[in-house]
Amino acid sequence: MARSNLTSASCALCWMLSPDALIMLGNSFGTSGLMFLVPFVIGAIISILVIILTNHPALAITNNSSFTQLATAAGLLPAMALTLASRLCLVLLLPTGMLVTAGFTFNETFIYWFPNFAFSFLLLGTILTLHLAGDRVARAAQPLFIGLTICSLVILCFAGLFGPQVLESTEIKPGSQFSLHIPLVFTSLLLFLGYDQPEPSPSSDSRRYYTLAVITGFIILTLWGFVSLKHVPQTKLANSTIPYIISAREILGQPGRTIIAIAIISGTCGVVN
Repeated sequence: MARSNLTSASCALCWMLSPDALIMLGNSFGTSGLMFLVPFVIGAIISILVIILTNHPALAITNNSSFTQLATAAGLLPAMALTLASRLCLVLLLPTGMLVTAGFTFNETFIYWFPNFAFSFLLLGTILTLHLAGDRVARAAQPLFIGLTICSLVILCFAGLFGPQVLESTEIKPGSQFSLHIPLVFTSLLLFLGYDQPEPSPSSDSRRYYTLAVITGFIILTLWGFVSLKHVPQTKLANSTIPYIISAREILGQPGRTIIAIAIISGTCGVVN
């Protein structure tokens, strides 16, 4: 039971620790600075309340799947449209982009002559092999992928917290450090998605593991955003398409790039799996 809950928790964390989520996080902290923590905390609280509600024992009154319940409430055609729009599009589009990101990261960090798209196909083939080996094998690999991502980010966070600050202090215009844009409020909610993947469970253990997963992800992402602001100018974070690589390089140099590359590749494997 504990192993199953650990797997579910790692599935809930796969989007929060994915490359795309790290880009959104870095850009958000770069845009609003530490003020982004306000909607970020609100997003975490709302997500935890949703977990408690959807996994409440009082809602465990049927064994029907979520699609069956949606079709019963809204009709078959709306249920099919919503399912295709919310799930199939994500399955087709998000893994494709992140696999390409992992391929470029491997090419630029480890072996420059290795084709980046070839490495993307190699990762996809690895995930496919895990699923062909059986659902149990694919589920067992999920905590390994997410655990490696967490370890890499934690190492960089501690190095950034206790290492020297190389960012030169610059003059801050009034209001620039504490500006908060309305779209970032919705971004904070998007960063916590993932706990909604498994079917709701009335088990108190499931609620506890999902809640701990969201809290763990919140702490790691908050630390990462803080150390990024400590070492990288806000403008660069806000405008960069690879803020995590810039932050890692400023924190630990080339070893930092290697560690964040491991996090990106393992995070991609986790979210695709």
